[in-house]
Amino acid sequence: MSKKIKKIIKNVLYALFSNVIYSFILYYTYTWLAGYSLIYAYLGNLALIIIALVIDELILKSIQSEIQSKKIVTQIDKDVSLLFIDVFISFKTVLYMVYIFILILSPIIVFNPTLLNEGLRNFIAANEYSILILIAVDMLIQTFSKDSKRIKKISTELKKYLNENQNKEQ
Repeated sequence: MSKKIKKIIKNVLYALFSNVIYSFILYYTYTWLAGYSLIYAYLGNLALIIIALVIDELILKSIQSEIQSKKIVTQIDKDVSLLFIDVFISFKTVLYMVYIFILILSPIIVFNPTLLNEGLRNFIAANEYSILILIAVDMLIQTFSKDSKRIKKISTELKKYLNENQNKEQ
């Protein structure tokens, strides 16, 4: 097999595995919290989305800084690190895939309600619009990240300017 086909297969398997794991976490969190209240289940879903996006952003920044400082290659076997990076898919991608799948299943269940049991139907109905929350939170994090970088750049330039002016005055 060519390298591209192997990489595609690895990525698909990684994505499927990650989707299954997150879906199980999401489903069992939903059913556990729905036993108390549907509002708890909704808030739990929201919390999972926010936590997953924040952790994903931190992991990507950590990997990037480790690679830039070349620590990761010296600490881990070269083959292992390449294998990890080659199959790595952002958890954000996994989140989008899960919620797109739920969005696709939702109208199918409306058209054929006997397709799944009641608990799974309720889970899909409760998470039908979660992709909108995911998009909104994702955009908020991206905007915050961009703003943070811009503010940091402006702050650095301002400090440089103030230091130059202070040196001129002395």
